[in-house]
Amino acid sequence: MVAVTAGWAIAGSMLRWDNGCFAVRCEIDGAIHGSRYATFDQAAEHFNRIPGERTRL
Repeated sequence: MVAVTAGWAIAGSMLRWDNGCFAVRCEIDGAIHGSRYATFDQAAEHFNRIPGERTRL
C-alpha cells in the first residue's frame, strides 16, 4: 500500500496537479502490478485480495 499526497507531479517536461490517492502495488512472477484508489477502504479491499503471506489491513 502506498499513500500519495496531493501536490505537483512531474508530467514529462511540465508539472500537473495530483489530488492524491491510495495505491496498491505488488510483484507477481517478477512483474509489478498496481492500481490507484480514491479512498483507503477501496485500496485495503484490493490489498487484502492479493494472495500471499502478509499482515491484512
